[in-house]
Amino acid sequence: MKITNTEDLRAELDKFSLEQERDRKEKEVNKEIAVLTETLSDINDTIGKLSPLADALKEASAVHIPKDVESQLITLAKAQGTLAADTFKSKVEATVKKAKMADKRVSIPLPAAYCLFIVFFFLAAFLGLVIAANIFLFHSMELWKLIGFSVGGMVVMCAAILYAGHQR
Repeated sequence: MKITNTEDLRAELDKFSLEQERDRKEKEVNKEIAVLTETLSDINDTIGKLSPLADALKEASAVHIPKDVESQLITLAKAQGTLAADTFKSKVEATVKKAKMADKRVSIPLPAAYCLFIVFFFLAAFLGLVIAANIFLFHSMELWKLIGFSVGGMVVMCAAILYAGHQR
C-alpha cells in the first residue's frame, strides 16, 4: 500500500513507538543470530566429518620403506656417489695434466716457424755440402774436427735439454 498523503504517513509513523521499533529490530537481529548459529553448526558438522579423512590422507601420504630396502638404497647411493666421484676425479686429473703440458709449450707465430724451418733446412744442407766437400775435395782433418765438435756439441746440448725436461 502506497501512502501519498503526508498526513496518512504521519498517522502510520505514530502507530510505532520507540519500544515497538526496538522490539522489531531485536527480532531481526535474533533471526540473523539463529541463521548464523545454524550455519556454524553446519560448518562444525562438516569439519567433524572431514577430520578423519584428513588424518587418513596424512597417513596415506607417508611412505613407509622397510629397513632392508632402506639399507640397500643407502648402499646403492654410496656406490653411485663413489663412482661419480671417481669419474669426476679422473676427468679433472686428465684436464690438469693437459693444462700442465700446455704450460710447458712455447707458442710461436706461423711465419716465424716457417722461417726457423727454412733456416734449419739450409743449415743442414750447408753441413752436408761441407762434409761432401771435405770428403771429395779438401781431405782436411781440421775441418773434420770442426764439424765433429759442432755436431757433438749440438748432440750434448740436446741431450742435456731433454734430460732436464724429463727430470721435472
